Amino acid sequence: MFGPKAAQFSIALFTRGHYLDTESIEDFAKCSDCKPQQEWERKIEAQIKKLRTKYGTEMDQLKKRLEDN
Repeated sequence: MFGPKAAQFSIALFTRGHYLDTESIEDFAKCSDCKPQQEWERKIEAQIKKLRTKYGTEMDQLKKRLEDN
């Protein structure tokens, strides 16, 4: 959405680590065909879609400002 440069200014925060039981976050992230991860990704995508719908105009304005600088 913001382009590759945005990754330089982004962080990922993982919560609810206790749901992983004995699995490490690294192993969880590596698993591309895991059902729990796919469900988690669908939930995140749904949340992003809701935020995009609610704050789309503001996000577009922020993106334009970042691109102009």
